[in-house]
Amino acid sequence: SNDAKSLIGEISFDQTQLTFVSAAIGSDIASPNLPIFYKPLVGENKVSISAAVLGQGSAFTGSGVIATLKFQTRSATAPRARLTRADIRDNENNSIVEQIQIVEQPEPISEVALPTSYTVGQNSPNPFNPETSISYGLPTATKVSIRIYNVMGQLVRTLVDEYQAAGTHEVIWNGTTDTGSKVASGIYFYRFETADFQKTVKMTMLK
Repeated sequence: SNDAKSLIGEISFDQTQLTFVSAAIGSDIASPNLPIFYKPLVGENKVSISAAVLGQGSAFTGSGVIATLKFQTRSATAPRARLTRADIRDNENNSIVEQIQIVEQPEPISEVALPTSYTVGQNSPNPFNPETSISYGLPTATKVSIRIYNVMGQLVRTLVDEYQAAGTHEVIWNGTTDTGSKVASGIYFYRFETADFQKTVKMTMLK
């Protein structure tokens, strides 16, 4: 509702299993022209992240990642971390969240092999009809956009335009425009973009 003046989240963990390493604020948490106070506080078996927009009447807008936390494992057993507190407050310091759903980690945290570089695969199948999938890998969390263009360079469809976690991802294009119309047979291009990497790939739709 654009009333969020400040945010706080608290992560609890077992210090015999995990060591807190660092915390980084999300790059798209607020408008670039709004100054933000941001601070991680580390206590015994917990770390809290606070963020607030400076300036009278200012507030966060939109959605995004508040912070990314990094831990180092200290035990051979799979460690656990859990969100134990979350709150959003307005300019009058009133909580504006009636109920925050805290999602528990269903399985113990385990090490996952992440891509070491940006990767964008050839769509499959290609040629295709009526739909095709595009796979890509992100070595770090980042803002991603994937857009479809025709041979005239005109935008046909925006498939992805959001902040995504590191890892392997897949998106499906069903051969339609942003308005839902079916495209004609022919050659199209998908443009993959992040702040650090760009790639354009050709594909063919047959009917």
